[in-house]
Amino acid sequence: MDTRRITLLKDLDMMKDISTLKEMPGGKISKLVKLELEDLENNYLPVSLWDQYAEQFDTFLNDNQDDRNIVIILQFGKFKPFKVFLPDIKDDFLINNDLCTIGEIGEVNKPKSLIIVGEIKGFTSDLDWYYSGCSKCNSKVITATTCTLKPDGSADFDVQTVLECKSAKCKNYDISAIPRY
Repeated sequence: MDTRRITLLKDLDMMKDISTLKEMPGGKISKLVKLELEDLENNYLPVSLWDQYAEQFDTFLNDNQDDRNIVIILQFGKFKPFKVFLPDIKDDFLINNDLCTIGEIGEVNKPKSLIIVGEIKGFTSDLDWYYSGCSKCNSKVITATTCTLKPDGSADFDVQTVLECKSAKCKNYDISAIPRY
């Protein structure tokens, strides 16, 4: 089937909406007028007129403001269906995964994707609801404080606070942490 050839079986009744002429930013300045055509059964067809076609249409509308009927003949237009072959990701995600409650997690006996349905009632203020995670490996990061005696012979200490990753992979690296949930 030749997807470039579109045959409309219905007559379009009216223009529902016309936008004003806009200049689109980018590498090349383009002009755009958007139309929305509606048929007698309330089906909509969005139409975009670009550059010289947008200017011609805008000039025509400005010169013929009293005309109530405008006939548009679209020739050599491109029909670009939107999301025709793309599945609805949200629906696909919900259909292809099992729903369960937090209490049912213990009953799962094989690796699989689950959607946990729950409601957050509140946060315990005395416990952290996030953890500091290593920016390299996502493992938990702790803050370690070391005290060393100053080499000058005084009884003073040098106190240094550093981040330590719990993973052996990051043992010889400088660690930075980000909040993880």
